[in-house]
Amino acid sequence: MRLAVPILAMLAASCGADVPANSNASPTSSRAEVWEGPDPDGTVFGAPQVELDRAGRHGEPDERFALSAEQIAAIAALEVDGIDQQVSENLQRHWTPGFLGGQIDLNDDGRNEILVLSTMFCGSGGCSFRVYGDNQNGFSKISGSTIARPPITVLDSTTNGWRDLTIFVCGGGITPCHHVIMRFDGERYPLNPTMQPEIAADQLGVPILTEASPIHPVPMP
Repeated sequence: MRLAVPILAMLAASCGADVPANSNASPTSSRAEVWEGPDPDGTVFGAPQVELDRAGRHGEPDERFALSAEQIAAIAALEVDGIDQQVSENLQRHWTPGFLGGQIDLNDDGRNEILVLSTMFCGSGGCSFRVYGDNQNGFSKISGSTIARPPITVLDSTTNGWRDLTIFVCGGGITPCHHVIMRFDGERYPLNPTMQPEIAADQLGVPILTEASPIHPVPMP
């Protein structure tokens, strides 16, 4: 897969640190008119439209899954952490850096986890997907996965006490495009969605991130 910018080596650094939940940053949100369009040469969200249509089209997720302004600020700080000036310039040259985000309790502990799909760390097969947890002192990364696309849904079924997820995989030579189920292994969700079992489109769960989700911009350094 050809990356739009050489940034895969930075994925762990960009989301591994804790950030206080009361960050003063206050990025605004914007809606993506077309999910697969931010990069004009098609390398980031590039996939045949007929294949993207296999995912179906979904409206914006229910408001109860939306992030608060405080959560958006904290996750934005995590997403930008570790990005140097050169990468920042490359990112901004291609598209507006940001993320799709939603919250839901995945492990029934009474605290919502935050699901994030980056619009910065992407390749022709999709973008980076992460799950953050709130440890009451700030947010920290629980799990990270590669080449994911919306919709990302949450099922009622659980594995090792965590709810199963679904992700759409498409592009980057993946044919045909399809939905997969992501199961928690006791420590994290799988790194590579393309290696996970397929799930039928009519068996998807509650949509948390969709192609209609707002994109929360990330201020670059």
